[in-house]
Amino acid sequence: MKGLLIALLIMVISTVGIPLLLVGLMYDSSTESDMPVELYTDDADAMQMLLESIDESIAFVLEDDANDFTFRLTQDMVNVAIFNAIRGMDDETEAINPDYMPTEDCESASCKYIIEEMIDINESNSVFLRVHGVWVTFEEDEFHLNVGYEIQHNDGFTFKSTVKTEFTLQDDAEAGHYYFAFNRVRIGNLPLPKALFSTLTNLAFNLGDIDAETLEEEIPLGDLDIRDFSYTLKRSDITDLLREQSAEENDPALEVAAVLLQSVFDNDLFSFKVQEGAFDFNLRMSLIRNPEDTEIPAYLQAMHTAEGTFDPDAFDPEKHFETLFETFVYNAAFSGDETYALTINQRSFNKLLYHQLEGFEEFRFPFDYTDSSGDEQTLTFAFEALWIDIDVVDDNGDSSVVLHLNGLFDFGGIKSLLTIRADEVLDYEDNAYAFDITEIALGKDPTKDDYLSITDLEPIKRLLGDIDNFGFGYISDEYYIVIDTGGLETIFDEGAGQDLIDVTAITLVDNAIRIEVEPTNPELKGTLDQFTGAVKDVFKDNTLKNNLETRFEDFDEDSPEKKLIDIVGDIGDKLENDEMPDQETIETMVDTLSTMDPASRDAFLDALKETMDPAIFDEFEQEFGW
Repeated sequence: MKGLLIALLIMVISTVGIPLLLVGLMYDSSTESDMPVELYTDDADAMQMLLESIDESIAFVLEDDANDFTFRLTQDMVNVAIFNAIRGMDDETEAINPDYMPTEDCESASCKYIIEEMIDINESNSVFLRVHGVWVTFEEDEFHLNVGYEIQHNDGFTFKSTVKTEFTLQDDAEAGHYYFAFNRVRIGNLPLPKALFSTLTNLAFNLGDIDAETLEEEIPLGDLDIRDFSYTLKRSDITDLLREQSAEENDPALEVAAVLLQSVFDNDLFSFKVQEGAFDFNLRMSLIRNPEDTEIPAYLQAMHTAEGTFDPDAFDPEKHFETLFETFVYNAAFSGDETYALTINQRSFNKLLYHQLEGFEEFRFPFDYTDSSGDEQTLTFAFEALWIDIDVVDDNGDSSVVLHLNGLFDFGGIKSLLTIRADEVLDYEDNAYAFDITEIALGKDPTKDDYLSITDLEPIKRLLGDIDNFGFGYISDEYYIVIDTGGLETIFDEGAGQDLIDVTAITLVDNAIRIEVEPTNPELKGTLDQFTGAVKDVFKDNTLKNNLETRFEDFDEDSPEKKLIDIVGDIGDKLENDEMPDQETIETMVDTLSTMDPASRDAFLDALKETMDPAIFDEFEQEFGW
């Protein structure tokens, strides 16, 4: 009998005691104390916290060239973002409970719980399901998602607990992969390990006749282990997939993306690490940054207002072409050569591009926020400009031309210069220059040794091959950048609004392009020859200078008008001595004319017409629109 009683007692304990023990383990009344309620305020704003953290990271980078950019996504930021989402604190998010504010001042269910739902079990039994809060915590290589809840029976009994789901997230640079895994679930104080879920999953697969390996193979990227609840993504898998898709879709942009991403991986440019209290993202900024004083060319900066905004009136393309034509005419008049030539500084091309893209204003992205001191701040990410440099290099007596295409990025004051170098392909074609891209670099600077260099250039060249033309040239079948007479002639025709000249030859010199041209028909050439000869005569014998001295007698000594008189005199002296005025002097004269007011400029043209045969002036003006 005693043995029977003991057996019955064990059965009672097994059927009643064990469930009660489990309920006891799962019960957890610490939800409210564990929740980060200190973050919950009416003005809590995750975006403000994010921008302030980025600004602090940038400030750290700017302290020392060797400092890298580390952005800390703290668990406080994430928890405030969850709080904002629950309350619907932006126009794009629908609120779950706009009254949610579970602080000490909360005295009603509407502010205490995210949701509260009554569930009927039967006619006499019902329960209230209430969610207290949702928050995350970060640990070493782990992050935990917590959900605090309670279930209250209609007889008043209340069960409280917290479900914590734990995950592992690692960036293993040495192994070359990213690793994500589910670890376990903890309900209150009761741990439910991964092995339990793995066993249940295997049982379900066996009963349902499901082939786990088939499911895993259907994942297009990375290695999924369903039984282990883990996912491993190799870095090489990402670049391989991009290349495969590029081949399938005949999309060179995807292959370029693979090349760029491979450069990021090879140079450990980006990494992340889950630490206690924060998720750290590290960008090896020291590799790709340039000194803080790196700027776009001064002549492009001059196309801005005092406040720093783009000023479309600071550069007039139509007037600029008129100035180029004037320079061409004076060059033709003073050179004495039968060949007409014009040297166009690289500044002209860069200014035209900068003006056409409106100072790259559309590539500036400002973000306003309030810092911890309550001050309004603006964080700006920008692609500031794109410009070209033309350099002639000497290699053991053999000269060749190198093009540098430059682009400057500005990340809140951190400067990063993109440089694309293209070397001349010698003996390519007549009347054309061809350049082969030989280097693409980010952060290259004479003051530092390390920078990001992209070595796999062929995919980038193929992508450029999709560009039909770029104004003054085109991309060849060999993926060369070609500058030819046809492209430059198009620019002149569009700028002048009519077909006046043919470009017959081009020569690239330091910082400029020398273009040889001739009028489109013999009559125009005769008109031009006659006019340039007359211009040379009135400069050479000082009749123009004397006329201007009378017209501009009353102007101040430091005025553009007086400066023009001196330049005209200097040119006349050189011509009298059979010397050719240098290009800088001619450009200075034309620039001085452009700064004069319309009345003074008209006076100069009147003087020019008066000192030569007026019929010659009128014929030239009629044909060329002087």
